[in-house]
Amino acid sequence: MDIKYLEAKNGEKTFSINSIMFHSLYSPDKEAMRFAENLECPFNPEIIIIIEPGFSYCCKYLKNKFPDAKIGIVRLIEDFKDNNSYWDFIIKNETVESYLLRNFTEEKIIDTFLFTWNAASTVFNSSIPEIYNSWKSVVTTARTLLITRQYFEKKWVINACNFFKYLKKTAALHKINLPVVITASGPSLKNKLELLKENRNKFFLAGLSSSVPVLLKNNLVPDLVFTTDGGFWASKHIQKIPQDTVIACPQECCIPKKNLLKNPILPLTYSDGVTKDFHSILNLNSYPASRNPTVSGTALDFFKRITDKEIYLLGLDMNNTRGYSHTLPNYFETDSSSKDFRIKPLETRIINGSFASNQLELYRKWFEQAEDCSRIFRVIDTPLNTLGKIKDIKTINFNSQTKDKDFFEIKEYSSDIQKLYNHIQSICRNEQWKKQIFPADYVAVNHSNNEDSRKVLLEKLEEKNEMLIKKIRKILKNEQHLF
Repeated sequence: MDIKYLEAKNGEKTFSINSIMFHSLYSPDKEAMRFAENLECPFNPEIIIIIEPGFSYCCKYLKNKFPDAKIGIVRLIEDFKDNNSYWDFIIKNETVESYLLRNFTEEKIIDTFLFTWNAASTVFNSSIPEIYNSWKSVVTTARTLLITRQYFEKKWVINACNFFKYLKKTAALHKINLPVVITASGPSLKNKLELLKENRNKFFLAGLSSSVPVLLKNNLVPDLVFTTDGGFWASKHIQKIPQDTVIACPQECCIPKKNLLKNPILPLTYSDGVTKDFHSILNLNSYPASRNPTVSGTALDFFKRITDKEIYLLGLDMNNTRGYSHTLPNYFETDSSSKDFRIKPLETRIINGSFASNQLELYRKWFEQAEDCSRIFRVIDTPLNTLGKIKDIKTINFNSQTKDKDFFEIKEYSSDIQKLYNHIQSICRNEQWKKQIFPADYVAVNHSNNEDSRKVLLEKLEEKNEMLIKKIRKILKNEQHLF
């Protein structure tokens, strides 16, 4: 092997690396084979990451040892880039955390293992701890997300059963010939209510669920209420909307029974999850929707697809504020204020809104990365942040065009519940169902290298699944033998 010198950056220092420092001069292939043989992982990894493997001699041995895993590297210097094609993926110029979050699911991230090529641990000794910390951080994040998802996956299935059981009217959307205004409930919405009142017939008004009480309080009835949350608390926002107001929601969303019985529903459906086939099985026409950390993101994607008109975002502050974090009235504030008392007054409670929020940061990053934003505007007087390519403006110059017809076609609907019974019966005990609905438990089983422990975990998973099936049976009032 040729001996050459490589320039490597370690923090702010630049120094020379002799290639002998990275590989054996006489037997680099055997060195790589021993490296792979000595690697030990306590579980069956989905993803393996090697920190700077140099000339990549170890690649073929790693792929032989872990044939089912995707194997990638953290490239710390460009001099080895000619060997990049050997690997499934390359991480450079970004953190391990950001790369994994962008490219892999929570299950795969948790099943990730990180190793360091022996020489790299010496040469880049000051950089490697930061890489390991980034990896540990993303695994912790993925574990939290997985636990949250497992909590909601069960709710989503139960919500879907209620959705089809009580759904009575559906809505189809005609072409929208007006600009679209989407209202969130941030504090800046308050200053734009008069603008909306003065121009009400010049735009299509889509109210995100938390902004609906504000709109109704100001005699602004939305053309469409948009909600996606699977938790019951979010459903409180829409309980008092007029019965002819259309609600856009996925079947996984928590919608009060009385709204399903009286309000027309514009059905949305995601492309994943165990409930994704329910619409086609029950012959319900639906509109595709994208999963998003926030309902405002799902709504924006939806309107970008179905209209070529301008889209205006109001109340989308995406910022921590001193004082109320929502324009009032707001269900969360109404509920929380009932618990205020002398020792823990209102001021103590709302001050929390001024502190940094990881959740808000996640939401904001999604908007910052949004593409095709030339006709999308955020209407806000004094923005405290930017949303990427979405332009901030202070007011809307509506043209003279006004609403000339109804936006929706309303139809009666009745679900063929027997088909839903049969479908759930056919999938409720298969592996894909359990893996989808109990992802955290499934990962725990995979990480268990003790047969007795694995058996206990599997039994607990089966018990949870049977409890869920009983709840579904109770909702649908089906005969026990069908399950």
